[in-house]
Amino acid sequence: MLKNIPVEEIWGVGRRLTMALNQRGIDTVLQLRDADVAAMRQGFGVVMEKTIRELRGEACIELEEVAPPKKQIVNSRSFGHAVTTIEDLQDALAHFVSNAARKLRDQHSLAGLLQVFIMTDRFREDRPQYCPSITIPLTVPTAHTMVLQGWAVAGLAAIYQSGFHYKKAGVILSDIGDASLYQGDLFAAAPKNPALMTTLDAINTRYGKGTLKLSQDSSRPSWKMRQERKSPEYTTNWDELPVCE
Repeated sequence: MLKNIPVEEIWGVGRRLTMALNQRGIDTVLQLRDADVAAMRQGFGVVMEKTIRELRGEACIELEEVAPPKKQIVNSRSFGHAVTTIEDLQDALAHFVSNAARKLRDQHSLAGLLQVFIMTDRFREDRPQYCPSITIPLTVPTAHTMVLQGWAVAGLAAIYQSGFHYKKAGVILSDIGDASLYQGDLFAAAPKNPALMTTLDAINTRYGKGTLKLSQDSSRPSWKMRQERKSPEYTTNWDELPVCE
């Protein structure tokens, strides 16, 4: 069977690598499996050696059955139309923070650093460009959406300038640690009760994403992506199930 499969069908073997292998007379998966390991490692590196050994039945690439917690969470989006008002940017950032905070809670983590950025369209050379960002160290690490949204809005106020057409915005959560290992600050205000976020997540898990959200989260449609060519949600949306008549 392997002799009938082209070598480019192997995961990780792209166009250029295929050409290099073909120049060595390796056109099929079988030929690659039977190639000299030492010579292939010298010519293509350790990844190629592992690929050959995997083809021979030797386990070289470990599978991660459970993905490790993320050390950084990014949530950003390009807008369907250029945004000029701070209110629209606030709404977009509130939505991005909500998504990022949910991912943070899903892995039972807290973030100690929040970065906010906004960008104009770098492809529009006829318009002035402005791409600022701000990094906010959080006195108390948190995964609370309301707290993170408050800091994100404050950060936006510090970097926003009128007169620009903004095309993209986003937030980055970093300095992430395990929530169970959180150590409080004697002089900091007590963290907000996480029960509210637990309830919010439980409702959205049961009834669908976005069923319950904060008032500022995605309430203004002006910044949302254009989705005229979006594929139907056959498997996740009852209203888009295919109907046979």
